[in-house]
Amino acid sequence: MNEEFDAEKFRILVDRAHAAHDDMQIDKTLDLLEEAYNMHQEPELNHFVTAVLLDDGQNQLAQQIADEFVDSYANDRQLAEQYLAIAFNNRNYLQAREFALSTRWSDEFTTIIGYEEHQGKIELGETIQTIARHFWHLSDQDVATQQARIDEAEHLPLADYLKGAKFVLRDPFLHPIVRVTVLNRLRRLQVNEPIIMHWLRDTEITVNPSELVEFEEQPAFQAILQILNEHANNSDVAVNEAVLAGLRLTLLQTYPLVDKVVTDPASWVQATIAEVSGDTDIDEPNQQREWRLELQKLAMDLLA
Repeated sequence: MNEEFDAEKFRILVDRAHAAHDDMQIDKTLDLLEEAYNMHQEPELNHFVTAVLLDDGQNQLAQQIADEFVDSYANDRQLAEQYLAIAFNNRNYLQAREFALSTRWSDEFTTIIGYEEHQGKIELGETIQTIARHFWHLSDQDVATQQARIDEAEHLPLADYLKGAKFVLRDPFLHPIVRVTVLNRLRRLQVNEPIIMHWLRDTEITVNPSELVEFEEQPAFQAILQILNEHANNSDVAVNEAVLAGLRLTLLQTYPLVDKVVTDPASWVQATIAEVSGDTDIDEPNQQREWRLELQKLAMDLLA
């Protein structure tokens, strides 16, 4: 987005796009909108662009652009219905549900989404079964394929996704990041029931996704961020960025029990920075050090 865009030219382009749209000149409308949108992005224009793309059947592009300002669709009934129409055309049922939960009409929209899911199963029953089967058996594949199948599972109705997610979360052969990714999806969908999850060191825990705090808001991770921010004032920027990226990946594996692993945030940060700098002589609680080294190895296994 160019903050110094030509506002007059922008407005002329938008007005011409509206005129072309009124004359049902879709190609011309889209050409004008593309030029205007490349010049300056704003919610009102975003809504117009996605409406035209929706009418033109360019559903995937409409979804991509709508998601750039997704929150702006949530407070207006007509815009909310427009967003849902885009999601339905892309069979993005979970995305539709997550969006619906952010609106004032969540109960009504949830009923509509349930109907759309039912229709989808009638029209694409075999495809949905295949996607579900792939989702249930993630550990049979490499990491890249697992991620592709998780993305593909976004097209599942909630009941089918939840069924597969329960299997995925108890699969001990999956990398912790994969299980955490699925758990976080259930959290965002506000699934309100106890779910058993295979955590670390072959332990199982029971969690209610709707009651979880997102990873970035976990107290231990917040404490680590504060310590890093204080350290950033007198440290190399590149080192801090590398440390933060490594810490985030390492600790994400412990979700939702970050606090159980990080008992001394300060020494965890100091030890991580020291390792980046080639120093290993850091005073750190033994149990926490064992966790940190174990998690770092798991993270490296994921990147290998």
